[in-house]
Amino acid sequence: MLDCLVGDALGPRLVQVPVTATVGEAFGVMRGAASSWVLVRHADMPLGLVTQRSLIRLAARAGNGFRDRPVSEAVVFPPVTVRADQPAREAFGLAIAQDVRHLAVLGTDNTVIGVVTQDDLAPLLGFEYFLEFVPVSAVMSVVVYAVPPETSAAEVLSILAGKPVCCVLAVRGRKPVGLLTEDGCARLLAAGRDLQATSLEEVMSSPVIRVRAGTMLPRAVALMRKRGIRRLVVVDGQGQARGLLTTAGVVKSLGGRCLESMEAAVRRLADKGDQTEVRVRKRYLEHILHTAIDMGIVATDAEFRITYANEAARQILGPQLDGALGRDARVFHARGRIKAAAFYKCLAEVRTSGSHSFKLQLGEDDKGRIISARVVALKDDGALVGYVLTLRDITVRVRTEEIIRRMAFHDMLTGLPNRYLFMERLDRELARTRRKKKGFSILVLDLDGFKQVNDRLGHPAGDKLLCAVAERLRDALREGDTVARMGGDEFTFLAPEADSAAAAERVAGKILATLAAPFVIDGQTLTIGGSLGVAVAPDHGSDAETLLKQADDAMYEAKAAGSVKPGPTTRFRLARGLPERPAGHRG
Repeated sequence: MLDCLVGDALGPRLVQVPVTATVGEAFGVMRGAASSWVLVRHADMPLGLVTQRSLIRLAARAGNGFRDRPVSEAVVFPPVTVRADQPAREAFGLAIAQDVRHLAVLGTDNTVIGVVTQDDLAPLLGFEYFLEFVPVSAVMSVVVYAVPPETSAAEVLSILAGKPVCCVLAVRGRKPVGLLTEDGCARLLAAGRDLQATSLEEVMSSPVIRVRAGTMLPRAVALMRKRGIRRLVVVDGQGQARGLLTTAGVVKSLGGRCLESMEAAVRRLADKGDQTEVRVRKRYLEHILHTAIDMGIVATDAEFRITYANEAARQILGPQLDGALGRDARVFHARGRIKAAAFYKCLAEVRTSGSHSFKLQLGEDDKGRIISARVVALKDDGALVGYVLTLRDITVRVRTEEIIRRMAFHDMLTGLPNRYLFMERLDRELARTRRKKKGFSILVLDLDGFKQVNDRLGHPAGDKLLCAVAERLRDALREGDTVARMGGDEFTFLAPEADSAAAAERVAGKILATLAAPFVIDGQTLTIGGSLGVAVAPDHGSDAETLLKQADDAMYEAKAAGSVKPGPTTRFRLARGLPERPAGHRG
């Protein structure tokens, strides 16, 4: 089993959608492929995965309208990657370390060729060598969420979305009668049932397959394989639920305790005099230490002399680890990797609390690698005997998070903030207004004649025009102002410093003036105007919905007035104000 590779667990098909897809489209592709995941791409770059769990979380948050949301809202990012020729044990350890179920698999040219799950990898790991020494109770998960069967499916969905559990158990009198897994939730969402009106009892899997807590792991694992299932409910002698056993959980639990478990197994075999088995199991032990969870490990004695460094540490830190055994680890900060002051501050915290975590960047520019590191003090009977430094390269995760975060809050075409980011900033500005009693303005712009450009020159030209308009609008505003694309040819503006009608009109005039000059698109000279509505807070409203409606109504009044005189006229209207305002209200 030591020679099993990630590619041995890889399925035949790569399921993927573009980042421009909706959640419903991605969900349809997943269901059609009978897959628990779909890869989301932007051009040639894998941005992340949509999984059953991420869909459950979005559905719990967004309700029945989750299918219409952009797929970026359901993406699990970044895609944790492994190589197809990487040992399966390393890949499984990485999944544990990153706390993910799915791993994107890279081919020899570093392109994504598939996805594997912890469940795919578990049978390849060879932990069967050690199952004979472990009862179910030692590795079962005790984090089990149990509810009555009458609980609504909507509540169960919220539990799965917010709790660190893979299923919800239905119990009567603490005795399990059914369960609902992520797979079951995916089928429920696909059916489009009313979640509030559907009970857990109607959709749960029943009866549950049970196993006693004292059962030894080989028998429990054999039962899961025979039934073709991934989990067993663990019960006591009275049949009451005590925990949950999963295939991946078995390996994860043993992997987390691998040194202790394997050393104990080696000792027992040594006592029996079985030297052949001792050698085999020591090989496993050495292999796990050398490739431990795809993490760089550097160990020192109490005087900081390096006593051990694994291959992953050499890949992260580079040539400076060559010939490092026996040398002082403080040479790292002397070579500029870690500043001396930070190094000694780190050691002071380690001596006080036992550990210290930090991040460091290898390289001076934005392309440098980002490393997550942790130093732990090793003690024997209270005496300090050394230190262990663990290192993990998180560059891909950080860079991908930046891309996903930008995509979630910015318009894909123009790069401007989108509706979600605009509303977030608007809510923040409203809070500031209530706190400081200082107003601000919002403006809604709709381009005039844009449809004719699309009809005459085509949508690619229309997209270029929108980008050109966005660039001008961005350049026209002050620092601290926001311009967002709300969709189509509609833009909104947030001007925090325009706290009066006169100030708002000046901003409006500046916006409209920037559209006056012609645009040159694909060799065509285009003149385009705009209709602009303006609302001032709190005169025209004290909440986001009211302010946007006031500005939107004013924009349509401006557009109607301009339609009397066809042509590239630019115009704006100030909102009429609230119909009834109590005495003493500002404005």
